[in-house]
Amino acid sequence: MDSRFRIMRSWSFRGKLLLLLLIIFLPAFGIIVTSGLCHRRDEIRKAENNALLLVQSLAAQQEQIATSTKVMLSTLAQFHEVRSLDSDACNAIFSEMHNRYPFYSVILAVTPDGNVFAASSPFERGINLADRKHIRDAIRTLDFSAGEYIVGRVSNLISLNFTYPVFDENNNLVAVVIAGFSLDEYVRFVSKVNLPEDSAIVITDHRGVRLYRFPGKDATAMGMPIPGDAFKLVSGDSEEGIYETIALDGISRIYAFKQVRLNAHSPPYLYMLVGLAKSRIFHQADIQMLWNLSILGIAAFVALFAAWIFGNFAFVRPIKHLVTAAKRFGSGEMSARTCLPHTPNEIGLLAQSFDEMASLVETRSIEREKAEAALSGAYAVLEVRVQERTAELSISNANLKSEISERGRAEETLRSVLAELEISNYQLKDAITRANDLAEQAGLANTAKSEFLARMSHEIRTPMNAVIGFADMLLDTDLMEEQSDYTKTIKSSGEALLELINDILDFSKIEASQMDLESIEFNPEKVAYEVCELIRPKIKDKPLEIICRIGDDIPECIKGDPGRFRQVLVNLMGNAAKFTASGEIELAIAVEEQ
Repeated sequence: MDSRFRIMRSWSFRGKLLLLLLIIFLPAFGIIVTSGLCHRRDEIRKAENNALLLVQSLAAQQEQIATSTKVMLSTLAQFHEVRSLDSDACNAIFSEMHNRYPFYSVILAVTPDGNVFAASSPFERGINLADRKHIRDAIRTLDFSAGEYIVGRVSNLISLNFTYPVFDENNNLVAVVIAGFSLDEYVRFVSKVNLPEDSAIVITDHRGVRLYRFPGKDATAMGMPIPGDAFKLVSGDSEEGIYETIALDGISRIYAFKQVRLNAHSPPYLYMLVGLAKSRIFHQADIQMLWNLSILGIAAFVALFAAWIFGNFAFVRPIKHLVTAAKRFGSGEMSARTCLPHTPNEIGLLAQSFDEMASLVETRSIEREKAEAALSGAYAVLEVRVQERTAELSISNANLKSEISERGRAEETLRSVLAELEISNYQLKDAITRANDLAEQAGLANTAKSEFLARMSHEIRTPMNAVIGFADMLLDTDLMEEQSDYTKTIKSSGEALLELINDILDFSKIEASQMDLESIEFNPEKVAYEVCELIRPKIKDKPLEIICRIGDDIPECIKGDPGRFRQVLVNLMGNAAKFTASGEIELAIAVEEQ
């Protein structure tokens, strides 16, 4: 260590100044590199969240498809033509449904032994589908089921089939209705998503066989299984998650996956994956870090150049004048002077002290020569005076050195304060950037949630209106009493579900501060009795009694929003019916004050 310091002592003043500037710029370099690495980590976390949002959106659309298909198949299962295995009538109905919903590759019906007896498109008699998974599952569970990757024997198209059992009046299984969802519809889903370059979307069945992949590659074509390690991850205990891997196309991606189920207790029948390329995620962060390093390099070069020029004019030249004057004075030239201005800074004071010293020495030398020539006897006294003056000069030099040292320490303190201030500025800029990013993410998340609620409620309300409309059409036909009861149940259930969907829309409006209340006249007593009558069917299996008491001071007509008033009463009475096992449920309305 001492040898290194000795080497540094031999450096020129400009070299030491340049080294000091380099040391000052080193923390800035470290800050830029650290900030770039933190930015890369933030980009990774942002990409993971975006991938999860994308795969959740795709899963929600798939669940909507499954729900709509279940509603359609369950409605078809109630048709008399299907229950009676009327092939001609079923062919006409299925063809009409296929024309109305072209995203289904085929709609057909089979007997419990697998023989096809009706389809939306022409087919050859004798086709048997008893080996299909979705048919076996529907017969085994007597419930809605989903299939796997297949090429249809009736449609000759790649599709994902959904199945629903058909029962006769004695609740015996008589047939199975099937709807094949065309896998080409996934192209429409993906077209709505603005994916970054080199991204991938993969949809597989319960065995890991690809139903769809974007972009399509030969090694990752439809009908081919995904790698075993990836399937083991997505088919594990976690319903959704994140993992990293290098895909078959050689691109390293961050994948988000989501398991899709028909209900909460059934195993997954689909796995959806969205992958974002890591190179694209790091691209912007790397460019920003290189840009900052370039700016720092330019600033360092300019600072070094300025320090070189400034050091030459401010320090090196004056010091060279001092050295030259000292050499001349040391060689016996008593008239040698620095020729530097006596400014109040360190070099000016040093030049002033040197010049004064030289003048003083020159004066004393002249005086001494005169004294030696005039009074040789006074030599001893003169020598004592010279010694006294020399002591005074030493004290002055010591004081000068002390002042120079104090000035150096003050400059070092100033440089330290400037460096700390620069670091604080960088930290403040980084904190502002992170705060802006968090605010933008919160706004995007709130917007996505509101759009999702509105779109989901709208898409579900469309098939529900169809269900209620079909029920109204059935009620207008000649039905047996039991069929009429079933149809009324379907209609009331559909209307209840439609009200629930409207509630969801109301909640989204409330969150968006867009809820408007009506102000019209209505009878509160009539609304209260209607709500009680609406709740009674829900407690038919419980030993409960519903009591409705209306105060005598309740006016016959009040002004307000009857729909919201009814909605509040329905929610309160519905919760009471749900959580009350026995006894009474009383709905009382009275005027608290006028």
